[in-house]
Amino acid sequence: MTRIPLLAALLLSACVSGRERSFTGSTPADPVVREFLGISAADSVDFIRWNLELEEKRFSLSCNYGRGKPNTNGFYGGGKWVRLAGILGENDREVYLEHGNHRLSFAKLNTNLLHVLNASKEMLTGTGGWSYTLNREGEQQREPLDHYSAASFADSVVFQGRTPCLPGSRGCYKQKWLLVLQENPASYFLKGTIVGSDERLLGVRGTWSAQRNRKGQLIFRLNDVAGKTVHFLMPATNIILLADEDGNPLVGNEDFSFTLNRRG
Repeated sequence: MTRIPLLAALLLSACVSGRERSFTGSTPADPVVREFLGISAADSVDFIRWNLELEEKRFSLSCNYGRGKPNTNGFYGGGKWVRLAGILGENDREVYLEHGNHRLSFAKLNTNLLHVLNASKEMLTGTGGWSYTLNREGEQQREPLDHYSAASFADSVVFQGRTPCLPGSRGCYKQKWLLVLQENPASYFLKGTIVGSDERLLGVRGTWSAQRNRKGQLIFRLNDVAGKTVHFLMPATNIILLADEDGNPLVGNEDFSFTLNRRG
């Protein structure tokens, strides 16, 4: 007689844990983020490291922030902390967090990636150091973006950022990017540490092209980047997401996302 309640408890535990999701990442400190977290505008903040836990209707959030300590992934003096809990809302396009009278919304890019939205429901633009994308922790399935319609651009645009190392890179902690895309002709200029920690691209020029994956989603390709092809998606005019050859966006870590941010 004791086996039935035990089995029921195990099944209930499995269902509950299946609804729990953890996201992490490091972002700048836009006013909409400061207001939600209660960070004073007078505080000097280089970046904020997030640990976000989502359950069915609740969230818990722990953020460490402050001035970054050079040559480390931490803060001077250990930084400051914010810990919050509250109501979780979600639909097929958006996740939002509420505590008290404060609300913060994220675009649900897919089940692996969330991106902070401003009050107008536009994806925030990050800096040359950090983006506003949060990355799912734990086991992940590669999957395309939800509701993806490629943004367009005219003339030339510049994107910058720091990302984890691309798959296949060795001896590398992070990669720096400065990417100029020219629309006509379809060409690029790229510099940074792109293919490894000791291989620096001081100015590579090449062509880009676009193709559609099996879902009909547009994937951009930088051809011949140090002998490789780099794939990315452009879900908005202000950000691009590095992806695999099938158009599945790459998932970052607590320090960096695979998101580049438009400059200027």
